[in-house]
Amino acid sequence: MRFDPFDLATVQVWHDGRRLPDAAPLQLKRYRDRRVAGTTPPAPPAPTGLNYLELLRQRQAAQQQQALGRVSYQLPRPQTAADQGGPAQ
Repeated sequence: MRFDPFDLATVQVWHDGRRLPDAAPLQLKRYRDRRVAGTTPPAPPAPTGLNYLELLRQRQAAQQQQALGRVSYQLPRPQTAADQGGPAQ
């Protein structure tokens, strides 16, 4: 059998180096045997009352605030000779 896994429209059948007629797709009426019990999805976990993403956001905001410290948006005052350690005039 030779086929493109992304396009199953054509499936070539080969046997002993000879090409046989292409395989025809089978129309399935059911996808599993009747004797196999259907699987039920697992029940969702019980809510804990914790919003993990909100806790992470708060933690990140606190870390950023601590890393930045206090930011001042005032213009720096001009330096004078006394600030530079020189003689004041």
